[in-house]
Amino acid sequence: MVRTTDIVNEARRIADLGIGVDQDGAYGTQCVDLPNYLSSYFFGKTLWGNAINLLDSAAALGYRVEYNIVGDLNSRPRAGAVFVMDTTYTAGHSYGHTGVVIEDSDGYTMRTIEQNVDGNWDSLYVGGPARYITRDFEGIVGWFYYPVDDTPASTPVTTDLYELDKPRVFTVGVEGLNVRSAPSTSAEVVANYSKGEEFNYTHYCYADGYEWLSYVSHSGERRYVASMELASGTDYGIWRYL
Repeated sequence: MVRTTDIVNEARRIADLGIGVDQDGAYGTQCVDLPNYLSSYFFGKTLWGNAINLLDSAAALGYRVEYNIVGDLNSRPRAGAVFVMDTTYTAGHSYGHTGVVIEDSDGYTMRTIEQNVDGNWDSLYVGGPARYITRDFEGIVGWFYYPVDDTPASTPVTTDLYELDKPRVFTVGVEGLNVRSAPSTSAEVVANYSKGEEFNYTHYCYADGYEWLSYVSHSGERRYVASMELASGTDYGIWRYL
């Protein structure tokens, strides 16, 4: 299950590192590479065309597309949307521009993460890294949404461990996370991770109102770290594959 927070957190991770992604291996880190990377990484689907073509490309993949209705404040993208912009008049080329919306828009501005916005003279050939941007709706044609599932998770009655297909890395995004001997907030605290620290995990489970990530420590004991509050969907960090 991929959630909106997964999409936004991955885009934030790339921007926070000051890097960009070159999904198609052509012309460097272009703006279109970021949404194409997210589509491939999370859903195994490749978008085609330049930025201006993304709405048609997304629709062909079954993604939900919305078109901007100028002057209608109810026509606004939510977090996780990928906007498409006509740059014919604003930038003097017809390739378009795109980026990922990271917060629900108020209908006047969008808080986004975008690639290739540094204004390099050869930006159409080498691109530019991911940046945080706040922009208005000038030239915005519309946006599309990846097929995420934000349904609040209910707390299962079982604490059975589920094994991942391959190990993942979790980066702590809060001030501190306790490592416990069992998947419960009343279990013994055996260690602590600070914000920015990472650990590998191979299993997960749901218990005591939380999602728990699990691994076997160097001592041979199984450990548990709470990664998400189930009722609210609040994440305590981000994960990636090894």
